[in-house]
Amino acid sequence: MDRKTGRESILSVVIYIYVCIYLTSIWLQFASRHCTHCTADALGCQCLRCAGEQRKGNEVEKKTNTANNQNSATPRNLSGLDDPSPTHPIGREHKTRTRGNGFITLCFGAIFFLPDSSKLLSGVFFHSHRPRQPPTSQHGQGTAAPRGRQGGHKLSRIRQDHEKALREAKDTLHKLPEDIQRDIDREKEKVLRGSLSKPGATPRLPSIAFRKPVGAAGREPSDPQTRERRGKIKEMMKYAWENYKRYAWGSNELKPISKVRHSSNLFGNIQGATIVDALDTLYIMEMHDEFKEGTEWFKKNFEFNVNTEISVFEVNIRFVGGLLSAYYLSGEEVFRVKAVELGEKLLPAFNTPTGIPWALLNIKSGLGRNWPWASGGSSILAEFGTLHLEFMHLSRLSGNPVFAEKMQSIRKVLNRLDKPQGLYPNYLNPNSGQWGQHHVSIGGLGDSFYEYLLKAWLMSDKTDEEAKKMYYDAVQAIETHLIRKSNGGLKYIAEWKGGLLEHKMGHLTCFTGGMFALGADSAPNENTGHHMELAAEIARTCHESYDRTGKLHYSKCCRLLITAQLMNNTYGAMCCWHY
Repeated sequence: MDRKTGRESILSVVIYIYVCIYLTSIWLQFASRHCTHCTADALGCQCLRCAGEQRKGNEVEKKTNTANNQNSATPRNLSGLDDPSPTHPIGREHKTRTRGNGFITLCFGAIFFLPDSSKLLSGVFFHSHRPRQPPTSQHGQGTAAPRGRQGGHKLSRIRQDHEKALREAKDTLHKLPEDIQRDIDREKEKVLRGSLSKPGATPRLPSIAFRKPVGAAGREPSDPQTRERRGKIKEMMKYAWENYKRYAWGSNELKPISKVRHSSNLFGNIQGATIVDALDTLYIMEMHDEFKEGTEWFKKNFEFNVNTEISVFEVNIRFVGGLLSAYYLSGEEVFRVKAVELGEKLLPAFNTPTGIPWALLNIKSGLGRNWPWASGGSSILAEFGTLHLEFMHLSRLSGNPVFAEKMQSIRKVLNRLDKPQGLYPNYLNPNSGQWGQHHVSIGGLGDSFYEYLLKAWLMSDKTDEEAKKMYYDAVQAIETHLIRKSNGGLKYIAEWKGGLLEHKMGHLTCFTGGMFALGADSAPNENTGHHMELAAEIARTCHESYDRTGKLHYSKCCRLLITAQLMNNTYGAMCCWHY
């Protein structure tokens, strides 16, 4: 700003203040004789307030204040109101409001008496901080447009913006609520796209080339039996999806018998677990309309910035895992962004002395704790051991190594500890870094830890030698100390508690048949055939547990049947037959 412009600005402000003071003094004189409650002046006004003002004026002129103050209310003051004189609250409120309104009106209007007022308006109301451009001069041409023309152009632009805002407001008032919500969603989508692909801006996530997943051929199999099986599975998925939409859309789960929506405390207030968890399945089955429905719901409704306590394990495998799969299959960037953001919300769970995460976490406050029933507040092997796959991918997709570092910290703690007979107990204290109760189960509380060891090695293209060694060492210990054969010839995996075997096999242990088969190809000491045989025998035991009950669902009786078969107990089998 040059000196001339500075002097003009100071002069404008001085003139503005002078005009305000001058006009205000005139207004105060005018307001003392004018009533805003009726159209007449104070002498002709018929309202109670002005009648009081008139009496007060007469009292001053006659100098008989003492005598008149002793009089009772006039016939006009039938409501019992006191005299609204200038010293009375009502009278003061009346005059103050009248004069205050006039003062504001005159001060605002005085702006337009200032020279080149459009500049002042622009600076005050629109916070214009654009730097002045130096005048460009070319040979034989003027340096700039006249100031008056510039001011008129700016004022015209302000008026146009004002009229446009009014038109948009009127249009919004005439819209239906559904249309307004649709506009809001559209603007949110624009903001999201802009934040993800804004030119010149530093991207929050690294750029990753999307590669079409292997096997996505998009055609029907030629084998009739395979085609029939695929069709039946797809029909079942479609049936489940449509009923979820009908009875529990947006909720975490559907109770199929009562047909009511349900949400356990595992997810806190986060909603949509079934939708997020099903996205990859819908895509693989080429149910593109259903995939689009789930994606649209996710973009509009998914929210995890809530004050709620969640299970780190469940949110990881259901939400983070579901989003990662949906991203890798579809290439939709929103899934990558939300997966990384949700993963970041889980990081405070690792703020323990050992780095072993808490089971439960308030994702807003970052405070964590463990299940009170878990061996004196210990963390559970199947929970903190079932994070590796997702967290390694989060580091890859975000470029942030912190997720992978958390997994390596868990590995270090596990490898440092002595393992009873090479087995991993189900409980580990995150504060002391020591095992809790010596209870080993390949089913519940331990199951997916072993599965993730094998898959971590496979996911690394068989370069994660540490994971490979941990897995095959664990399988060797399981086969040596836990796998037994019943009198009926069925192999089972027992549980180990405090040095003693418990001859029972839970339903969740049945996953080991597939796990042994998956890892058989690279089994050490040329034990591929042995591992495949072991996988088949465990699968047969699980099949028999279902087949002999005549039912296709698991119940307490099925568990009893497995125990009965293992101990050659016919009473348990009879119980299941009569269930």
